[in-house]
Amino acid sequence: MYFFAFLAILVAFNIDLSSLVVGLGVGGIAIALALQNVLGDAFSAFSIYFDRPFEIGDFSFNFEVVYYLKTNDYGKYMDTQQAINFAILETFEKEEIEMPFPTQTIFLNKKEN
Repeated sequence: MYFFAFLAILVAFNIDLSSLVVGLGVGGIAIALALQNVLGDAFSAFSIYFDRPFEIGDFSFNFEVVYYLKTNDYGKYMDTQQAINFAILETFEKEEIEMPFPTQTIFLNKKEN
């Protein structure tokens, strides 16, 4: 409020404020660009906090297996892929690692009239 009163006094004394206004505009843009990532992270944190899309113990269980076979035989390729996938599954079962599957549970409440 004091700032605007000060500007009004300067205008009353016929002082040119165009350079001040341009400087404030450029300064505002510079500050906005500098804080863009910080404010984006802050809004993301608030979104995660209030929406609670994660629960304790959740974790993105993504893995990728890449291998190459020196054969043109598609049957041999598929047999090898199946053997590798079963070996991974057996190893997970030994280590008591469960495969997560996307599931959805729907509860229906039936009201009787």
